[in-house]
Amino acid sequence: MTLSPTLASPCRICTAHLVALCDQRAWWFPPFRHALTAGVRLCAWLGRVPADPHPPRSPHCLTCLRFQKNALKQHSALFRWLDRGVNPWFNRVRNRLLTEAELDQARLLAERRADPDWQADWGADGHHRY
Repeated sequence: MTLSPTLASPCRICTAHLVALCDQRAWWFPPFRHALTAGVRLCAWLGRVPADPHPPRSPHCLTCLRFQKNALKQHSALFRWLDRGVNPWFNRVRNRLLTEAELDQARLLAERRADPDWQADWGADGHHRY
C-alpha cells in the first residue's frame, strides 16, 4: 500500500492514538472497541465494499478503521444510518477516558500527519519530540 499525504482521507483527530490511550486506561475498552470494529469489518465484508481509495498518511495510520468506515459510508446508506447513532456514542465513551490536552494532542497529530515532514517532529510512538 502506498502512503501518500496528498491523497489521504482528511482526519481531524487521530483516533488510533486516542484508542491506544484508552486501551491502557480501562480494561473494558478494548473488548468494547473490538466489538464495534468487528461490526464495521463485517458490514464491509457482507457488502463487498472496496477499500477507501485514499491511502493512509503514515505507517501509524495503517491500523486506523477510518479508511474502511469512509468506504462504507460511500457505499451503504444502512451503514451511514448506523454510524450516525453509534459514532457519537463511541466518541463520548472514548472522550470520558481522556483529558482535553490529550484530545488537543490528537488533533495536532492528525494535522501534522498530513505534512510529509511530520516524522521530523513526531517519534515512532506518536508522541511529540519537544
